[in-house]
Amino acid sequence: MLFAVNNMFKLIITLMRPAYYVALSLVIILAGQAHAESLIIWASNEVNPRALQDSGKQFTTDTGVSVEVKSITGFKAMKAALASNRQRPDIIIWPHNRFGHWAEEQILRPVKPSKKIIKDLSDEWHAVTYAGEVYGYPISLQGPVFIVNKQLVKKAPKSWDDLQKLSESLSLQGKVVMSWDYTNIYLTYPLLSAEGGFLFEPTKKGWDIESMGVSNDGSVQGLTLLKSLVSADVLPPNAGYRQSAQLFSSSKSAMTIDGPWSWQTFRRSGVDLGVASFPKVKNNHGKGLYTVMSAGITMSSEQENLAKSFIEHYIFSDKTLSSLASKQSPAQYTHKNFMKAHMKELQDTDEVLARNLEAAIAVWQEGEPLPNVSALPGLNNHMAIAIHALISGRMGVSEALEEVANNF
Repeated sequence: MLFAVNNMFKLIITLMRPAYYVALSLVIILAGQAHAESLIIWASNEVNPRALQDSGKQFTTDTGVSVEVKSITGFKAMKAALASNRQRPDIIIWPHNRFGHWAEEQILRPVKPSKKIIKDLSDEWHAVTYAGEVYGYPISLQGPVFIVNKQLVKKAPKSWDDLQKLSESLSLQGKVVMSWDYTNIYLTYPLLSAEGGFLFEPTKKGWDIESMGVSNDGSVQGLTLLKSLVSADVLPPNAGYRQSAQLFSSSKSAMTIDGPWSWQTFRRSGVDLGVASFPKVKNNHGKGLYTVMSAGITMSSEQENLAKSFIEHYIFSDKTLSSLASKQSPAQYTHKNFMKAHMKELQDTDEVLARNLEAAIAVWQEGEPLPNVSALPGLNNHMAIAIHALISGRMGVSEALEEVANNF
């Protein structure tokens, strides 16, 4: 047996074909897991299940181990599924901001990516790092960007002061200069971050929930600006997400903050959209937040090595990534060679989408991943309440933000 394996090694090294290395690794893994059961994957409904099912079929052909894929809509449904007494998955594919909570709850285990996959992927490992350990594989990222209707605004404003000046001329045309759901900190974060505001302090080991920046000078400056824009009727009062999207789709507003998941809807409505950097608050452009779709391996899985092999060799294959990539919700994929080829394909087939995605990637590269800590949802809710209070005049900006920092 040892002689046969040694000969197989020599054959593979001679042929120098990556597929053989994958096959050999699977043979060794399966030898250690002679009674391997089905590999179970639970994935966000944002992930194309067909792509995972197709890669699962190939995995079954190669290993004899079947792959079951379950698509789950929303965190509440995922939470309920994990809380049930039914069989848990081996792999979870979900936005990274829940990974810290699942690490705390011992739902996910730390992973040790291979040297090759670390080399192949862009450096987004910090998004899935919690308490100094890596808990997942970053697959793709996307987040809100500053979007302009190029038919109404020829050049994106460099500062919020410039935007306010545009408001005067657009109001004469019966247009709103800009609208977005500014109570959602995921969208409004660039106003806080421009002059140094932040949610939780990032460190090499993850985010420090004891160090918050929601009430520092940068955050106060950003939300003071927001309040002044609403008070001056530059931004409409009580603008929600749907209302803002409808205003932009119907060309009744010239600019918005939204994600790439909305671009195709805007384009089908006839909007000639462009993507730009977030305007400056004073001296600096704001940094946006983004989420990273990631794959983690559960603590309950008895097939850790098979799960790792499926993620590294099948999910990160060109075929699977091509199936995952969607024009309906464009994203930056972490696999560098795939992303390079994907951008070239988009440039050949949809130049407008390629141009906007390239601009969005530049924004995300300057941005920050959402903190992956369990305290984040609570902070989001507190910040929404504070923004409502300061916009309505019930509280001053500093007072509202200090209350968040002191009572959270």
